[in-house]
Amino acid sequence: MIRQAVYHKSDVPFAYPLNKDELHIVLRTASSDMKKCYIFYRDRYDWMGKFKVKEMFLTQSNDLFDYYETTLKLNKKFVYFFYLISKMNEKVFYTESGFYTKRPEKSFHGFFQFPYICDMDVFFAPKWTSDCIVYQIFPIFWRRYSRDY
Repeated sequence: MIRQAVYHKSDVPFAYPLNKDELHIVLRTASSDMKKCYIFYRDRYDWMGKFKVKEMFLTQSNDLFDYYETTLKLNKKFVYFFYLISKMNEKVFYTESGFYTKRPEKSFHGFFQFPYICDMDVFFAPKWTSDCIVYQIFPIFWRRYSRDY
């Protein structure tokens, strides 16, 4: 496993809300390096709750990286970490603090966190835009430079 290529942060474009209860997650890995990627997640404030597990799916690839994505459905508050299985059968847990061979403890130290989905952070397109073509015109102003020698 090429650990230097594994990357995620709890911010756009790697984590963003789709609506008030859904969070879209993206994980970057080295190209053709992973066999399976899973995400463990739960409500950040439910101390007695158990982690749910969801498989992530390869959605994009290029020469250097693969991008795995999934959507988590919960109630606005998320804490999560990843479980990665490489093609060489190396198994690791990936948290904000780094890589571990054993599953992280139940405390939230080092886990990725999306503490709250604010309604203002969710993008909603106005209804009138669904049947329209919208043009954005950006005029470029050229300035002539005179050279005085």
